[in-house]
Amino acid sequence: MISTGDSIQRPNSYALRETALSTMQNAGTPDRVWQGSGVMNTREQLREMVEYSTPDPINVVEAHMGMAGFPSWEVCTYDMREGKVHYSEVYKQYVDIAKKAKKGLYIAEFGFMGNEGEKVDPALVRDMMPKHLQTMVATGVQLASLWQFNGYNDLFNDEGNLGYIFSEITKVNDGFVRAGLQDKNGIW
Repeated sequence: MISTGDSIQRPNSYALRETALSTMQNAGTPDRVWQGSGVMNTREQLREMVEYSTPDPINVVEAHMGMAGFPSWEVCTYDMREGKVHYSEVYKQYVDIAKKAKKGLYIAEFGFMGNEGEKVDPALVRDMMPKHLQTMVATGVQLASLWQFNGYNDLFNDEGNLGYIFSEITKVNDGFVRAGLQDKNGIW
């Protein structure tokens, strides 16, 4: 699998691209301005930008879906022209884009992607992480990478928030094994 390393598209990526293209065409114009950069993407523009940033031979659509700064899973949203869209809907859209492009879907970073060393309330982790994982499973995300810091953990170990996150990931992986979707013995 080859990825571009892209995060989720900026909510105004379409307007930014259009302005950049216009600016390049008018490079000699002294009064060129970044116009429309505050205009949020529609769902169709998001699809177009994901496809634009994932050209062949890149064979996977990628996004990063952090939860830092959100007080609960219920308000993890992405800004679009239609308003705030819950992450579960964004995942569905990314799955749809990847399927139509006949490419894999890779959530390259998920979790509490705040500043390294920033403490994350354990109650928040216990509320949000299982819901986030189940959303990825329910929508059909094929591969994901955990953001390695996930708040203040001192060390990469099985204690605290990271230990809880590991236990939730284990539950998901065990479910895949029981369902026959993950062959740990024959993978290589």
